[in-house]
Order: sequence, then C-alpha cells, then structure tokens
Amino acid sequence: MYLKEIWDLVPDNKPQQYSSSGLLYALRDRFVGRRIKVLDLGCGNGKSIDWFMNSGIDCEWKGLDIEDSPEVRARVRTDGEFHTYDGVHVPFADEAFDVVFSHQVFGRLRHPERVLREIVRVLKPEGLFVGSVSYLEPLHSYSIFNFTPYGWYTVSIENGLVPTMLAGGIDSLGLIERSLGREMPTDLWRCSPLNKAIIADSSLSDKAKNYKILMNAGHMVFVSRKASYAQTTNNATDAVKGSVDELGSGSPGQESGDAPDNAAHKYFAISSYAPDFQSVVGTVEFDFSLVELGKQLSTLTEAWVKGGSLEKAIGLLDSETYPFSSYGHLEVSMPINWSLGDPGRHNLSWQLHSLPFLRDLACAFSETGEHRYIDCANSIVNDWLDGNTQAPFPSVFSWNDHSTAFRLNSLAYYFAFLLKSKPLDRSVLELLSLIAERHMRVLLCDNFYERGTNHGLDQAYALYQASRIFSFLICSSEAHSVSLSRLEYELNKSFSSEHVHIENSPEYHCVIMNSTLQINSVVESMEGRSLLGDTKEFVRGALNYLSAIIRPDGLLPPLGDTEVKPSRFKFDWLSGFPGFDQYKHAINCGADGKADSACHKFFPESGYAVLRGALDRFSYADRPHLIFKCGFLSHYHRQDDDNHILVYAYGEEWLTDGGLYKHDHGDPQREHMRSHFAHSVIAPVGARAQRTHCPEPVPRITSCASNGRVANVSGFTSMFEGFEWDRALRYDGVGEFVVSDSIRKTSAASDVEYEQFWQIPADKELEIAGGIITVKSTRRSTMLRIYIASDSLVAIEEMRPQPGSTFCWKSPRYGELEPVKMIRLSFKKGAVADVTTTFTFSECEGAVEKSVSDETEALPNRLNTLSDA
Repeated sequence: MYLKEIWDLVPDNKPQQYSSSGLLYALRDRFVGRRIKVLDLGCGNGKSIDWFMNSGIDCEWKGLDIEDSPEVRARVRTDGEFHTYDGVHVPFADEAFDVVFSHQVFGRLRHPERVLREIVRVLKPEGLFVGSVSYLEPLHSYSIFNFTPYGWYTVSIENGLVPTMLAGGIDSLGLIERSLGREMPTDLWRCSPLNKAIIADSSLSDKAKNYKILMNAGHMVFVSRKASYAQTTNNATDAVKGSVDELGSGSPGQESGDAPDNAAHKYFAISSYAPDFQSVVGTVEFDFSLVELGKQLSTLTEAWVKGGSLEKAIGLLDSETYPFSSYGHLEVSMPINWSLGDPGRHNLSWQLHSLPFLRDLACAFSETGEHRYIDCANSIVNDWLDGNTQAPFPSVFSWNDHSTAFRLNSLAYYFAFLLKSKPLDRSVLELLSLIAERHMRVLLCDNFYERGTNHGLDQAYALYQASRIFSFLICSSEAHSVSLSRLEYELNKSFSSEHVHIENSPEYHCVIMNSTLQINSVVESMEGRSLLGDTKEFVRGALNYLSAIIRPDGLLPPLGDTEVKPSRFKFDWLSGFPGFDQYKHAINCGADGKADSACHKFFPESGYAVLRGALDRFSYADRPHLIFKCGFLSHYHRQDDDNHILVYAYGEEWLTDGGLYKHDHGDPQREHMRSHFAHSVIAPVGARAQRTHCPEPVPRITSCASNGRVANVSGFTSMFEGFEWDRALRYDGVGEFVVSDSIRKTSAASDVEYEQFWQIPADKELEIAGGIITVKSTRRSTMLRIYIASDSLVAIEEMRPQPGSTFCWKSPRYGELEPVKMIRLSFKKGAVADVTTTFTFSECEGAVEKSVSDETEALPNRLNTLSDA
C-alpha cells in the first residue's frame, strides 16, 4: 500500500540512500550568488559547519543546542557561533533565517511541535527547514520519540510547514545490527545492506525503490518550506475536516488594522487543537445563578451594553440590514451569509465574524424590555455555530486570529449580560459557555497567538476577560495565567523605549495607547498590580509623540495605515499627566492647552522626526510641519516608506502620501499605496522593497540634531535588496528645507537606472521649466520652488491619474481615493545616484516673489555650493 501524501514527496530520480550532509549539495544551486543565514538547531559538536562549507553554500552559520548533552560536551571547535536554549524557545527574532537545519534532533525533544512552531517563526518567508529525523531506529542518546513518515508529514503540516521532499537514509536493520555490536560494512553510511537489496530489485520503478527505502529507513531525510498564507489556509482546510465538527457537539470597538493582510495567518491552528476540546458544560450540572461577576466585571458589562445601538438593532430586525463601518447598510437575514465579505472585502468579513450585533441587541433589550431582541441574538449565535464549525469554513475569518478574539469578547459580555437578566435561560447560558470554552482553548494555542502585535494584545485581553467571566470552566485557570503573562509582554513590548507604538502608524499609536491604558487599568483593579510599569512616564512619552505628529490643522498625517482625521481620543481622563496640556494644544489647533516649547521633536529609535517652523515666525495655522520617517520595528502596517518626507505648511499639504486605502490584501490599489511608488522616495528602477522582514543593515535614523530653529535629520535604509540609500534633511526653521540623497548598489549584478518621486496634492498648480519645479497654492499666494542638483539627472516629468492605473492616487479616508500630481525624476544608469533637492517657500505679491526664508545668501550661489559638495 502506498500513502499518496508520502508517495508525492518521495524523489523519483535515481534510487539512493539520502543523508543530511548530502542533502546540502542538492540544495546548493538554490542559494547560488547570495549569502544566506543558517541556524543548526541541535548543533551538538558543530560538525555541520564543515558540511555547509564543503557543500559550497555561502552562509552565516549559527548553532543552537541545550546547555548539556553528550554531543555538546564533545564540542571542542571555536570557529562557530554557538548559542544555548531551553529546548523549546528559539532565542532569535522573527524571520531571521533562510534555512534551519536539524540533524537527528527531533527524537530527543520533549516538545517537538512547539519547537516546529518556533522554527516557522524564525524562518523567513518561503524559508527552508531541512535535515533528518529518526524513524525505525533503536534507543540512542536519550531519544524520546521516533516519527513515522506520515507522522512527520502530519506534524509539519499542522505547524505551518509544507513538506516538499521526504526520503530514506540508512536502513533500520543496519542500525539495529550496529546497536548489537555486529561488524558492519565500511560503506554503511553511504548505502546500507537492506537499501542495496531494494535498489537491486528490478521489479520496482526508481520512485518505488525510493519509497520502499523510506518505509524501511532508520533515518528520514526531509525538506520543508515555511507555508505562505494561502498554502497554510488550504492545508488547514484539508487537515481540519472531521475534527472541528466537535465544536458544535454541545449545541441544542476598534476596527481591524491589518487583519485583512494577515487573514489566514493563524487559520491552520484550529485544526491541531479542535480534537482536544473537552468541556464541563453539558456534562456537569452547574447552577448559573451562583456565578458572581464582581463589581469590575459588572461595570464593564454595563459599559459594553451602553455602547450598543437601539437604532442598529431595530434595523436588523425590521429591515434585515446592518450598518457595517466603511461599507454602509448591508442585508443581514437568517440564515446569515457568513462569506459576505469574501472575496476582497476582508474588513467587512472581520466585522461580520466579530458578532457586533450581540451588543446592539443587548442594548435594545435593556432599553425596551422586548424579548424579540434576545431571541434574535440567540438565533445569530446558533446560526454562526451551524455555519462555522465544520470544514470547509465559509471564510478565513471564521477562525482568524483577530476575529476569534473579538468574537469571544462579544460572546463573553453577552453571557455576562444574560446572567443579570431574569429569568435565567439555562440552555442559552450552557451554549454560550460551550462556545466560549472552545474559543478560549483556541486562543491558548501558542501557534495561534500573534505575539508582539496589536492582534496579540487583543487576543490576550479577550482571553483574560473570558477567563474571569467564565471562571467556572476547567480551562479558565490556565487561560487566566497565560493571558496575564501575554498581556504583560504586549503592554510593554508594543511600544519603543520612547513610548511610540512600533507598528508604523500614528493612528494605531492612538488606538493601542488607549487600549493599553484601559487594559492596564482593568487588570490593576482586578489583580491588584500594574502590568505597565511607570504609567506616568508611559503617558508622558506617548502624548509627547502625538503632540508632535499631529498637524497644525489638528489632523493625523497620512503616514502608514493612518486616515487623515482627528485623533479619536481626547484623553480628558489623562488631564494632570505630564504632556497632556501639549496634546490638548495639538488637537485643538493651538486654541487650548499649552504650546510645546521645542520646535523639533526626534524619536530616533521609533523612526520619526518632526520638524516645525519657528514659533516667532508663524501663526499656529501657517506653521510648517515636516515629518521624516525611517525605521523598522515591526512588519505590521509596514509600508515602503523609509526616508519618506511629508510637508504641511500654510494650512495645506505640499508633500503628501498614498495613505491606507483599504485593509484588503491583494487589492492592486492597496498594494500600490503600500509600495514605494506612493511615497516621496528615490529607488532603483524595477526595485521591490523588503516589507515582511527587517532588511540588513537595519533601516534607521542615523543622526538628528537641532540648534535653535535649524534642524537636521538623516536616515539610512537597505529596504531595496542589493542597494543602500542615505537621505539627509535640513530645515532652516522658516521657509527652506534641503534633501540630500545618495543611493548605491551593494550587491546588484549590474548598474541600474534610478527614479525619484515627489507626491504633490492635486489641488496645487504645477509648472516644470528650466529644471525648476514650481508648486503653487490655489488657495493663497504661497508657492514652493523645487531646485534639483544632480550630475545624473535625465528628465523631470509630471504624472497624473490614468484610467485603470493605480498610480497618482491618495486615500485620506478609508476606501476613498483622491488624485495626486506625482513628479518623477529619472536618473541615468550607474552604480550610484546622488541628488540634492532644495525646497523654498515664497509669497507671490503681484509680479514680485518674496522668499519666506530670512537667509540672505543668493539662491543660485547656494545651489552651486550644494552641487559642488
């Protein structure tokens, strides 16, 4: 009998005995021409250093092993970088390695699946996990497990790896005889006796011989790659059939940020853990009248109910429509179409599967006392259960990492609300408890947890609240402990040491800052301790950033995944904290609060610099506001905007940005908005930036300083693979700023052409003449002159939106598009492109142009000096 899953993985070329070291020679061509990063997990004495060196693979090798083992004690070499770990947690950053290598290690690991998930975490996208593992091998060196070929295939699939090759190594009989002390042939490790016999069998095809070698092997040799999102989803759907059905066995805020771009990221985890679900509900008689929520949970439940909308509930019942954020009123009738947002409208799917209706229906019942609202809510819960607990699921958001957390939150507070309602409906409370327990067990899974992201924060908090509301469930104690540990990590790691949120967006800074403070307040009141550390210092730093980043018009800038709108939080409850008066000043456009005494603010670790016009030279509304962005602390909400510059001055935009558009992964316009084409940057023609993992050297602000009203900031990025780019910005604090760019190839095969983009709002008049670009306001007499100094400049052109093109658009609000006039500068082919761009504001008074800057040096002389430099 042949197992199809294994048959498909077996090599169909020359039959042979495979080995870990020999496998590297076969992989050599895959990495030709580049230096890769390799982790040897379970490196022992470090012998794989020689294997990689001899194979011809150019690599940066790192070894990892436990502190003590016979193999570690045998290590004498010092030519490798060796690290120690606890047997579970791999002490390296996400997406750090191209290849993880493991030679005969997994049989000795106490928690092999947890380590597999760690391997997936540290592998780069499409990275490889290669090596060998024991199958039919006798006890050796404290071994705990042996894997069958199908077992290894299964644990790989269920933990985020896609097996691409599985082959047999030395045969089992050879290893058994060797363990008995028998004299063995000298070529045992090249081709053992049983393998020789199988290869000699002329009745078998080459593939069948390789299959038979594998099925009788002592060691298995494997190649797997890190699953992409789409592949993970497909594998999950196959693996989950028949296992998630058990989810239904007991049955009689904030918008999602990057959920759509990671829609299937943790979708597979449910397949691994659904079969393990056990519930006390339905098997133990429980008196729900004994459940006490306590003062804090009761207060939170009341707030949850008050946050609902009677109007929305009436619309849901009377007209069978519901107003989804950014999508308007859509039909929601029973049975509900749980694939409503698919394909493409992922934010809609996220909202739908978060079950927002429950809060509105609870609110309506609370205000009217009409039971039809509770009946509707119960029907929606049952309908979701019927439609989303058997594979194939109607949507990846049925069990998406973020929607699962928000849905558990809705279910938990709906349960808490019903506990306070009379009379108690035991059957509904049992059902909600059963579903909640299933959600809690899923959220407890390590490979479902989005550690170090806003999703991870929401997951941890949903799990914490559920652990307190459903404290009578068996899993609640573990959920409570795990959620507290995760919350402590998330609250302290979501922000840089400058107290700026790491996910590349001022809007998300506002949202997560508010969540962080609210969550910490709730936990502190219930647990008697703060998770955040020095709350006062956190508030000061977080408000300091917001006060600087908000434009003079009181709006957030279009930076990263941020809509151009006021901060949604006034934070009045923070009055009295340091930094609040300055924040109040910023959101009220200078009409209230207290002005910040500093013109310029630098956040180098976080990757931001904000340069502002001198207070003695401008009214608040006219004050220039320049933002410089460069850095990589997270891939969430990451756009290709290193060294990007935004300029707002004289009450309007002058250099803008593409903005957010939509959270829909795969939408061409969304992808364009994230790309470098929607930012004011310089790039190699045809380049694509690295976005999912941090490039090396690390993008960063390299220097920043101010002297009175004059400020300087410099940034470095390697986001374009094979190239490095330095940009320096100097602002005189009045009417002139100078941008100096130097981009160069570091490992690209040949010279390339370069192009530079400046994103100009469409409401500006644009003239290009004599190598000088003039940008004129249509609202007032202000203009911006742009002077280019470069020996390699070829052409300057203006680009405008074209039908069917994604270029030359910006999105100041979710789902909306406005045109942009984009200036494109072309530079000749070369190894390096250097350009200095001087921007000068001036006021036109009739036929006379008057410079805003008070520097007296003649502009042509200044440009000549910059060009010579």
